[in-house]
Amino acid sequence: MSENNIANTSENTKVNETLPSEDTKGSNKKPRRKVSLLTKLLLVIDIIAIVCFYVVYGPVESLREWYIMTAINTGKHKYLAYIFYDNDTIGEVINRNRVMYSGETTNPDLIHIVDNPNTGVYANAYDREILEHDPDQKFKVITIDEDGMYGWLTVIYQPKNLRLVVTNTTQGEYITEFADRFNSDVVINGGGFYLTSNYTRYNMGSIILDGQVFKDTGEVENQIAMDYDGRLLLLNANINEVAKHNVKWSLFFYPFFIVNGVKTQYGPGSNPGGLEPRTAIGQRADGIVILMTIDGRGGNGSRGANFRQMTEIFDRYSCINAANLDGGGSTMLAINHELVNSPVSYQGAGERYIYNAIVLE
Repeated sequence: MSENNIANTSENTKVNETLPSEDTKGSNKKPRRKVSLLTKLLLVIDIIAIVCFYVVYGPVESLREWYIMTAINTGKHKYLAYIFYDNDTIGEVINRNRVMYSGETTNPDLIHIVDNPNTGVYANAYDREILEHDPDQKFKVITIDEDGMYGWLTVIYQPKNLRLVVTNTTQGEYITEFADRFNSDVVINGGGFYLTSNYTRYNMGSIILDGQVFKDTGEVENQIAMDYDGRLLLLNANINEVAKHNVKWSLFFYPFFIVNGVKTQYGPGSNPGGLEPRTAIGQRADGIVILMTIDGRGGNGSRGANFRQMTEIFDRYSCINAANLDGGGSTMLAINHELVNSPVSYQGAGERYIYNAIVLE
């Protein structure tokens, strides 16, 4: 071996001796502290508490109204509003979001049923969405995706074929069971119901089925009815007065959104009715019926809709009469015997048993 090679080897050896080994490097690092599961849980709880505190007591008034009105308008969870607010605060928010409809009832002479209203001339893009269809088409579905709302407008071209049906069991039926039993391609939930401690469901308010009074509370109520000509009637009367209008079916629910082309007015608040899953029904002057289904509480990523938003959508599509139906966890839509939307209640998600439904025959 040459002297040069020896020198090089010697120098390399000295350099290598001065470099720390990989093991030495690792030994100089400080060990990482593991975050315990309990610590992570406490952090999550702290973040949730901060968000809740901001919503409930923060400077954004609309968030406070959203929380109170959404809680107040649930069936069983009104107490969620009273946990954080006193009666005066809640009363003030409710008053700001009050519903002020005229008290008028439907004038059926404003509705002229047209067998095929599609003349090819449209007032606007919304009108075109409704009217463009094949002459033998019974219904079409339009998707709503705006302002945090996700839902469907089911357009019914033969309103006389809509029928109100009730469950034949004490526990109620799923909407898809109604669809199968009545062989219906379109089914939505109808009016509200009461639930007893043994899970028996019974109808809220008076009701007419197939032209006969099925239940009579004896009270003057907001009745959503359809006569045998297919005209949607919004009436404030007892059920025997309603029956005099050649009514095929009728049910109780509220509020009315539009009557005779006049929109319901709301207080200056930002959230009348709260953000909830919604079901509603409306009719245009040409007789076309629109069934509205809006998911909420996170179903399909939708936050829900309030009364003002529902009213504006019906008005946009030229409905002259429109009314709210039962919502919340009961909001359901079945198309071609399949559940379309994602129902969410405070007890869980998925189909729930309901007392009555509106079906397309």
